[in-house]
Amino acid sequence: MPPTELAESEPVASPPTLGGAIRAARELAGFTRAELADWVGVSGKQVGKWENNAARPNAYNAGELSRVLGVSVDELGWSAE
Repeated sequence: MPPTELAESEPVASPPTLGGAIRAARELAGFTRAELADWVGVSGKQVGKWENNAARPNAYNAGELSRVLGVSVDELGWSAE
């Protein structure tokens, strides 16, 4: 049997950041930052900080994000640190 050529491997994508996952879930749900902020009970500026990885939501806000966006906290990549 002739040797098979190995295909060039695709670069391994790094997992999305917490902020990237929040942004993607928000956009998929069709919310603006301001709308999501209203539903979660924070400012739009705070949502922006989360999406830019300048801050992390606390456990309560992570739960609210999960509820409003229809994804689990695990899907968002949130963990208590």
